[in-house]
Amino acid sequence: MAGPSKVEFPGQKKQRVRMRGTKHANEATANKLKRELKSLLENPRAHLPIMTWKGKLRWGRTDPVTKTMRELETIIRKKDNVAWLGKRMMSKRGDPVAKAFAGSLHAAHDEEITLVGNFTSDSFGTASFIRRGDGKQGYLAGLQNYSNLTLRMLPWEDHAKRGMYFFTWKGGFVCTGPKPSPPDEWLDDVLGRSRFSFTKTEDLRVPVWVTEGLDPQAVLDFKSTEDGYLRFTFKHGPVLAIGFDLLENTPKKEATFIHHLALSMLPPFLPSIADIDAKWIPKGWDDSVSLPDAAFESMDKIIDAWQGLVMNESVISLALKRAVLDSIDSGLVVGDAWVAGDDLSKLKTLYRRIQVRKMNAILLHICCLPQ
Repeated sequence: MAGPSKVEFPGQKKQRVRMRGTKHANEATANKLKRELKSLLENPRAHLPIMTWKGKLRWGRTDPVTKTMRELETIIRKKDNVAWLGKRMMSKRGDPVAKAFAGSLHAAHDEEITLVGNFTSDSFGTASFIRRGDGKQGYLAGLQNYSNLTLRMLPWEDHAKRGMYFFTWKGGFVCTGPKPSPPDEWLDDVLGRSRFSFTKTEDLRVPVWVTEGLDPQAVLDFKSTEDGYLRFTFKHGPVLAIGFDLLENTPKKEATFIHHLALSMLPPFLPSIADIDAKWIPKGWDDSVSLPDAAFESMDKIIDAWQGLVMNESVISLALKRAVLDSIDSGLVVGDAWVAGDDLSKLKTLYRRIQVRKMNAILLHICCLPQ
């Protein structure tokens, strides 16, 4: 049944209806999107991941990324046919990435940008985009904001769920198929953009990246240091270490290192490309003597929580030290130091150190009292 007809009165102003989740584009936003869309239209293939894997799935099946790429090639050949793009972006069938790709190319033909959608994700970030067609908002945002290194991966999330791996960095965007094989350029770029300053050593048997104060050879041999460190052993060769002292100084509002590293790949599952372990022993402990098994079990749980983004990065070093100290069931533990119970001279030295610390704490408290 037809609805009631609309009646217009003389002098009545026409109402403009704005879709929910959209906003008026300011000049900066409009200009940025124009640049992104112009680049997409001029060289659409440069906005797609390069497939570096040339194999086949079991039973000779074609991988999902290659299938999608074939559909995208058809769209690229029709990139200047606006009418055809309009039909393809509204198609009820076909690849979801292809649908968003057609919609983004259609939007690239717009002369003016006035309304934009606002995409927000805790993992992939925030970006403005042009709603066009029946494609998913996140896919449209990712294709129209290729300069956003993390967001550009979002259109490929379904492929990642099906076992395909993607790596993104300033100089490239690749799919390594079902095998997580990050390029060397990826690690160089990701570490260069992290909040830590790393030094790379290439004259050892594998490349080693360390923060200030760590010895690359000691890290490679997994030897103890005074403050301790976290070590990443990448399955394609390189080794990376971050000193505990730097982890403790994590600004609250700054992105954590583990988050930065994980969101440079899809799926963001670091155990697929690296093993993470920690090295720390209390002062006085013999490095040739292994820590109790309980220490390693507790440290593994803490590292898993850190990788799962459920533990604050600024407390992980303290948590790891506490896990080690709590596991020791022999000798005497005071602060971050340990002495065997059969060495009377060391016990006396440790006792005097405790008394000095207590006295310093009392003096500090007295100095801070109001006059």
